[in-house]
Amino acid sequence: MVGSHVPNKGEQMVRYYGYYSTQSIGKRLGRAAIVILAVFSVLQIGVALFPAPEWVIGWLSCKDIQPAKQPRYVVLLGGSIPSDTGLIRAYYAAEVGRNRTGMTHIISMPADDDPAKSGPGRVRDELVLRGVSPSDILFESKALDTYQEAVSVREMLGDEALAEPLLIVTSPSHMRRAFLCFRKQGFQNVTCLPAENVPYEVDIGGWGFFRYTFWYRLGSQAEIARELVAMAVYKFRGWI
Repeated sequence: MVGSHVPNKGEQMVRYYGYYSTQSIGKRLGRAAIVILAVFSVLQIGVALFPAPEWVIGWLSCKDIQPAKQPRYVVLLGGSIPSDTGLIRAYYAAEVGRNRTGMTHIISMPADDDPAKSGPGRVRDELVLRGVSPSDILFESKALDTYQEAVSVREMLGDEALAEPLLIVTSPSHMRRAFLCFRKQGFQNVTCLPAENVPYEVDIGGWGFFRYTFWYRLGSQAEIARELVAMAVYKFRGWI
């Protein structure tokens, strides 16, 4: 083509070696990524052979903060029904308020439409089934994360509720972040009730470690890591 540039030998060599140099770097990076993933997987399996440190689990689940014997407000966070987290959190919250008066349960869970006819409503039905009065149950259905839940509950209850005993019910690993969010919003008397799974009460036979315990610990690793990252983000944003 008239006017087109024909690369000389030097330019051709630069392009040639530059192309293969880029390919070589890409291959090296790929190999390094595979090695890192392999090492991480081996370490993860090795860690799963041992239980997580008790102080880590205790710190995340706020074991040092005893649940209130008679809270004025019980805030039940997240977990729709049917789901394992929703059912276990509802069970614990209902046990606190069973056949008691002067206690308000707040179900904090997002809903696109009428909360009484969606996930929050099913949680309410579970609480009622277990002895909580329907008139003592409120919905908070706008918040999309833990920080927004604390803000929304503060707006719902008003400043006069900040000194009242408030009990948070949520999963153990999520408890510390929830506790700090509510304290950040000005609630002065916050206590915690981790909705913990109860282990088998009988001997399940041989190989129980490899059938259940090992895989449970693998899942716990991801759960703890996710929560620590979330807490770092919340701290950076000034939410806790």
